[in-house]
Amino acid sequence: MERVTPKALKRAAALLGYEWADEEIERLYPLAEGGLESVNRLDVLPLRNMEPAVEYRVSKGPA
Repeated sequence: MERVTPKALKRAAALLGYEWADEEIERLYPLAEGGLESVNRLDVLPLRNMEPAVEYRVSKGPA
């Protein structure tokens, strides 16, 4: 995955309707970069054949 840049972060924010100042972007940039690094680490895990940790069972209601 490509690295995020402050310019790309500002553009994405604008597309979502946010008008953040450059100072705000600079403060948020490390958080966005860290979040993408976390996603990249999860992306390489071999999880294709894993069973879910939680299973939801829907009951038919009162007997």
